[in-house]
Amino acid sequence: MTSGRNFFGQWWCDAVGAVNVAHDLEVQKSAPTSLESVYAWNPDAIVITNFTPTMPQDLYAQVPGGDDWSGIKAVQDGRVYKAPLGIYRSYTAGADAPVSLAWWAKAIYPELFEDLDLNQIAKDFYNSVFSIELTDDQVSSIFSPPASAAIGM
Repeated sequence: MTSGRNFFGQWWCDAVGAVNVAHDLEVQKSAPTSLESVYAWNPDAIVITNFTPTMPQDLYAQVPGGDDWSGIKAVQDGRVYKAPLGIYRSYTAGADAPVSLAWWAKAIYPELFEDLDLNQIAKDFYNSVFSIELTDDQVSSIFSPPASAAIGM
């Protein structure tokens, strides 16, 4: 599945100045796609939502459907990411979107945002907006959600 230009993936790409390789798809929801299409697009980075239990290591190990992802640049470069999971699945815009936006920027452009402290951004945001003081473990769980987060989807 992927996001065309009329769905949330495009919004995040636009927000951080990235190119959505599937922008030609005019769907208004996630669209089925083929591994052949992913090979043709050959993305520099892949972001996996929390609507699926698929994890980055699954693509590295060629687990989904037994497909061979090894020829895709994002896989070769170790740039497959699982989206954060805060108040809600951050693929959709939500109350903690500013934290997700910082994560997207750093994930897509690590060299431009190497000094960005995502943990401190999350702690400051949740404290100032929700009066919640996050622990280091809670912040870690936001930025490293488990595959089980997709249960029930």
